[in-house]
Amino acid sequence: MFRDVVYVTQDLSFRIIDGIVIFKYWMPYNPASSKKPYQHRFDTKQRLKMWLNGLEYHVYNRSRLYNRLEELFLVERYGDAANQPRNISSINTAAVEPKADVEKGQEEVNSGLPAWLLETGSNSQGQVAFGNQLLETTLCFKFESATGIYTTSQANSSLDEFMHIVKFQGKNVRVMLSPSPYYRGPIDEPPRYMGEGFVVLQTADCKSHIIKMKPGFAPEVKAENDEEIPDSDPHWGIDVVFLKNTTLCYGPWVDRQRNALQKFFYPFDYQEVTKAVHLCVGSGSHVRVYQPWTVNEYGYTTSVVAKFFQVEATTSLAYRQLIEAEAMDLAFHMSFPRYLEPNATLVM
Repeated sequence: MFRDVVYVTQDLSFRIIDGIVIFKYWMPYNPASSKKPYQHRFDTKQRLKMWLNGLEYHVYNRSRLYNRLEELFLVERYGDAANQPRNISSINTAAVEPKADVEKGQEEVNSGLPAWLLETGSNSQGQVAFGNQLLETTLCFKFESATGIYTTSQANSSLDEFMHIVKFQGKNVRVMLSPSPYYRGPIDEPPRYMGEGFVVLQTADCKSHIIKMKPGFAPEVKAENDEEIPDSDPHWGIDVVFLKNTTLCYGPWVDRQRNALQKFFYPFDYQEVTKAVHLCVGSGSHVRVYQPWTVNEYGYTTSVVAKFFQVEATTSLAYRQLIEAEAMDLAFHMSFPRYLEPNATLVM
């Protein structure tokens, strides 16, 4: 049992009024629970239980990211190095190679340790906030009560270590934009305030399911014909279900506040990037254009019908893959009237 827990850093603060933690060390581990299909429920036996009252989690800075930006913008480069683009992730980073002298016993501990941890937590009247005095508004997630469970399971890919699973259920959840204390900049008046701020999302009951893979080291393995052996990529996903009395208010003012928050917590490095889009299609792809030779009383219609196989479109950005499809059907019908006054139509 604990009370008045406060943890403050230059980037975030964590506060708890009181709480209880119960750890069951001798609880046996069932390996079948970490395999598909997952049957983790809130009423199952857990090794670690937590009850928290008055949870407050506030993120107000990203000092490590801004230190990298400062180092990036102040670096002086000469010659050919000055023309090479750099980004935030390329500063003070190096390729991570697996250690060849890792003992087999240590590998078994690392792979098995996360699997037996099954944790559940219950919170009463908590909130999570993102913002500071440099921003006009602070994004707040408030809830009257919440229950969550965290565990790990087998990953979808053989190269990944394991998969994080988080299940959450909240009561009377509100997502709002509240005025930031000590803000002295220009103010963009909201359409209206409801209590402590502008409520963007409000629901009486909601559930969420979050999965995230812990990536492992992917060696370059090729088959006999020099083709890479396919394997599943690391996955990350979140499913949110609103069950009762849900209200969503989103407009131009909320979008401007969202843009300001996104620019502060995810700033751009403004580096030169080559603009290139590559599109590749497989054999059998074709494009047909139907152009009529006659004009009736309504005009004429030009049709373009395309059939593509094995479509792959990539860009020069960090996440190169843009479009990937086994087959794609496209059809455009453009109507041109005889006179200028009538409206022209485009059907896709």
